[in-house]
Amino acid sequence: MPALPLSMPQPARTEPASPDDPAQPERAQLRSAIRLLAAATGEAGTAQQPVTRLETVVRAAAEAEATLHRCREAHRQRLGEWLASGEGPLPPATGLKCSSHSSLNRPILR
Repeated sequence: MPALPLSMPQPARTEPASPDDPAQPERAQLRSAIRLLAAATGEAGTAQQPVTRLETVVRAAAEAEATLHRCREAHRQRLGEWLASGEGPLPPATGLKCSSHSSLNRPILR
């Protein structure tokens, strides 16, 4: 599951600190750290987008592969039953029509 960017909470106090505030240097460092965190969070979200897309494509490819495997197995079973019966030409396919299955016909990459 992709990492979600954290939302930034609002500061508890929005008015500027007084010039004689003893914590002023620490507040300035904290403001700077918060700005850096916000920028890094935005960059992380942007960097995550291709990863998320790749995960989606890999999942779609795995689903298409599983469908293809099921279709092949159904065909092999039908072929085996036909061969075992020793009757005439191979009858037309019935049931799942793999050639028209939507997950096999749509492009994986968009």
